[in-house]
Amino acid sequence: MKKILLVFLAVVFLMLSSSISAYALNDNAVESFLQPGNAENVITGPGWFAALRTVYNNYQAHLTYNTSLEASMSNSMINNQWTCPQFLIGNSTMGEVGCEIAAVYNALRLRGKSAWYRNVADIICTFERDGYIMNNGTWGSDPYAIGDYFGAESISYLQYTDYTSMKNRVQSTMNSSDQVYIVSYWVNGNSIAGGLHTVAFVASHSAGKIYCYNEVESYQAPMDSFEDYQCVSEDSFIVGYCIPNTGRSVD
Repeated sequence: MKKILLVFLAVVFLMLSSSISAYALNDNAVESFLQPGNAENVITGPGWFAALRTVYNNYQAHLTYNTSLEASMSNSMINNQWTCPQFLIGNSTMGEVGCEIAAVYNALRLRGKSAWYRNVADIICTFERDGYIMNNGTWGSDPYAIGDYFGAESISYLQYTDYTSMKNRVQSTMNSSDQVYIVSYWVNGNSIAGGLHTVAFVASHSAGKIYCYNEVESYQAPMDSFEDYQCVSEDSFIVGYCIPNTGRSVD
């Protein structure tokens, strides 16, 4: 999913400019604020995403409707959120804003522990009920809330807040075992104006490859290393997770 955050950025710019009398909110000012090197320097941490979180009050009705769509999933992975059943997420749909939901669902299936499996409808319900979606789902879900979800569900996880730590972890574990990951990143390099995307992938020791799921921009061929994942870089990286066999900590 790509979540276009232009409206949000305009609001943020308004908030910032309201405290600086010399600024006037106009198209040129907003356009300047959206340039690489400006907006992303302000909106980078979890606090900005958390401020947008909302509880969706009709989560129970959505759970009933979304559960009716589960049969058509056939326990399959989500490889394209636009072609899977269009579950309702807040005021939007899976195709439009569902990448974090899809990533969590795919990661738990990839992890292979039956006790951790969750239906898509159940994941959506938790995100709506516990306020992990942003602006009633219009802007998708807070990528930092994925850790909150795992913690609340007693699912062990590791969280990465910088690209190098995650890259090193992926490469080191590929030398010894198969591990499952989630990564969120800005779509247009370090430009926040392009929106963000979140995917799950497995780093397979047995195959020596990385397999990514729901990279909807184009088919993502298996990669030899995390550095080969062209969409993710030190500039575009937001937050990442590993869902290991045991243990829970933050790296």
